[in-house]
Amino acid sequence: MADESSTSGGSSFNSYGSSCASDSGTSSIVSERVSIKELRSRLWAFNLKHVGQTFVDVNDFRLKESTDCSWRVHAVSEFDSYVIKTMHSEHSCGFVCKDVNSCLMSSKLVENLILEIVRGMPLVKPTDLITTLKTDYGLDITYYYAYTAKKMALEKIHGIDGLCFHQLKCLKNAIIESNPGSRIILDIDSMKKFERMFICFEASSYGFNQCRPMVYLDGTFLKNKHKGCLLAATAKNGNQGIFPLSIAIVVSETDANWFWFLEQLKLVKLSDRILTFFSDRHVGLVKNIPIVFSGSFHSYCLWHLKNNVGSTIRKDNKLRKYVVKLFSDCAYATSHHEFLTCAENLKKHGGLPVQRFLIGISLENWANTYFRGARYGEMCSTLAECFNAWITKECFLPITPMLFGIMEKMMEMSWNRLEESMKWNSVLCPKMEIVLAIGVESATSTL
Repeated sequence: MADESSTSGGSSFNSYGSSCASDSGTSSIVSERVSIKELRSRLWAFNLKHVGQTFVDVNDFRLKESTDCSWRVHAVSEFDSYVIKTMHSEHSCGFVCKDVNSCLMSSKLVENLILEIVRGMPLVKPTDLITTLKTDYGLDITYYYAYTAKKMALEKIHGIDGLCFHQLKCLKNAIIESNPGSRIILDIDSMKKFERMFICFEASSYGFNQCRPMVYLDGTFLKNKHKGCLLAATAKNGNQGIFPLSIAIVVSETDANWFWFLEQLKLVKLSDRILTFFSDRHVGLVKNIPIVFSGSFHSYCLWHLKNNVGSTIRKDNKLRKYVVKLFSDCAYATSHHEFLTCAENLKKHGGLPVQRFLIGISLENWANTYFRGARYGEMCSTLAECFNAWITKECFLPITPMLFGIMEKMMEMSWNRLEESMKWNSVLCPKMEIVLAIGVESATSTL
């Protein structure tokens, strides 16, 4: 190794020397260029395994000379990065790997090893981190170390859960300033504790006028430290894609919070058209949609209803799937006579449990024959489920990073759609052009 790298802190050549930081290999000349932070991170990771070093912290540590090991690396500083010039990676110290019982092992050390992994995959499981550390570094750590290190890494990346609530007022002001016309409501109780927050961008309310007058409502649980629920209103754009309208963060999915959310949605003045709402039949929506949006229509999701029908019948009943199919036939029936025929078969094979279930749901909210609104062939609220799946990763984050993450996704999606639409040559959206072509072909073949 060069003489200037034989000391622990570098030299007049502004070089950086270290010892005992790998576990295999031979002498080599490396021309890889890495940033200072990345080089230090690599050394920090490697030094979890070997003797001969004294660490100050993850970003600034000094390495003592090793008198028993021939491992050496020599790097020279060039501008804002180090270039590794010489590397001898063969060990003679006989010390290969540190395990969980080592005095050097801690959650803080593991955190710096997994920081970039957690940044890219915030939903990674502690068990997967244990496997990765074993495979990549030969480290044996317990579930406790992996779980705690992941938690610390998430806090380092996104901030502490509790402190993020203090940033909401600044976030609200920033959105209003950068998106004039948006409706942002932040409710705080008398003890200055967070209650709920509503967000609807002006671009979303304006763009809804170009969508069908259908709104999909649903709530999803938050998985961060303080839990809570995210309420969302979603629409479908002309190309059959997700069009987020508004979101709200509330403590829980209650009647009162749904009433508040619908009131805020109404104040946005989405459209002068008569709206059709799709939902999973939550009590708060069944009760409050007719109150807040009088004259609108409410369609229950057929997929959820079919699951409800199936749950009324024992799983070992061979007619279970057949009964669910009969219920679906009732929903799609296009005439009063066809509906009565299907309903009779359903009651006959479903028995009393199915009959009791049918009494509890109004025909005007699910059966095609009696539904008075416009559903444009839609029968399920799967679009709302798609939106929930779209923001799955964000639901694990603290509230402020979560909102930033969702807003970033919305902006990126809008920009990508704008670029894509600039390439279209037809009047209709591509997917609707396909639907039209299939319809024309079908009509022509019947002539």
